Order: sequence, then C-alpha cells, then structure tokens
Amino acid sequence: MIWHLTCAGFKNLASHAAAHYAGMAWLGIAVSTNYDWGKIRRDACDHFGEPPGAALEDRILRIFHAKPRIVVDAIENVEQRYDHGRVRSPWPVIAKRAEDEHQRQERALALVVTDTGHDEREARAERYVRSVGYLYPTGAELLGALYGRGGVFASDPHDELVDRRLLELWQQLRPLGQQVEHDHLRRAERWRIAHQTEATPITKGTDP
Repeated sequence: MIWHLTCAGFKNLASHAAAHYAGMAWLGIAVSTNYDWGKIRRDACDHFGEPPGAALEDRILRIFHAKPRIVVDAIENVEQRYDHGRVRSPWPVIAKRAEDEHQRQERALALVVTDTGHDEREARAERYVRSVGYLYPTGAELLGALYGRGGVFASDPHDELVDRRLLELWQQLRPLGQQVEHDHLRRAERWRIAHQTEATPITKGTDP
C-alpha cells in the first residue's frame, strides 16, 4: 500500500537517495551529487504548503533520477507561477512540465544521433534503461516508454533483437528498482506508524 506522505515524512530521504545513487554509480551511471531530493522536496513543500501524492512523486522521481536539473527547473518555474496565482495545484503541473521537458530533450538527442547508425541508437536505449528504465515495473511499460506515443524512439520501427536485449538488461537491473520501491514504502510505513502514535490521544482515568 502506498501512503500519502507529508513533508516531515521525508527527513531521512537524503540518506536513502545517497545509497541509491551509490548503487547507480556501481552500474556506471553518472549521477550528480549536487542535487538533494530531500531538501528540494522539503523546500517545495514549505512553499506550496502541501506534499505531492505518491503517484505524482513517483513520476517526478523518474525524471529526477535521470536528469535532476529538469525537475529543479520545473519546480522553480511553477513556484513563480504559483506566487502570482496562475497555478492552484502545483505538483501535477511540476510532474507534467518535467516529463514534457525530458521527452523533448530525449527526442532532440535522438535526432542528433540518428545518422550515426543502428548501434548508437541501441546504445542510447541501453543508457535509458540504466538511468531510469529499470524503475518501470514491467517490460511492457518500458517498451511503451521507448516506442509509445511521445516515447524516445516513437518514430523508429521495432527491432525484436534489440528489444530482447533491452528486456534482458531491464531484468538484470530490475532488482535495484525494486529495492528503491521497497525502501520508499518502508519509510512511508515507518512515518505513518510514528505519526499515528503521536496523534493517538492519551485518556486519563478518573477515580469513581
């Protein structure tokens, strides 16, 4: 079960993110250590007065793990619009803006490398799986993100051999994605139990 978290529920997210990034570094994925999602999230929660829902946060984190600067820029843009009264529900706007910008950058990069041949396109698809694709719960969703509407390779034909290789790579890396999900839910449950205990009133008995 995924719980709706408040800002305080992510006080320990920085250490979790550090461990996650260490695992990504072990896989040869370059991740900037200059972006602390725990702090970024807390600041945004303070600004908007509300946290993102679990589903929205998952969408945002998928982009953040691949290109954190996109998420930071999206938050800053929406904060300005929120302050001027042009946005009422900031987190859905942030998620959509980050996803659109990520897809735009990926499509632009795909156009740059198209002429370098099939091998380079396959290499880019593998980098996508290593950076963010392993977070998809099923292979079908991964292929949909690559080839579906708005996907990185939406205009390219399927190659069954390449697809098979990508799915094999996804299966190898999927345990890391499952660990990320497990840690996320475990921390959410700990926070829920702690705050449920704090919120339970203590009733004093009265002498007859």
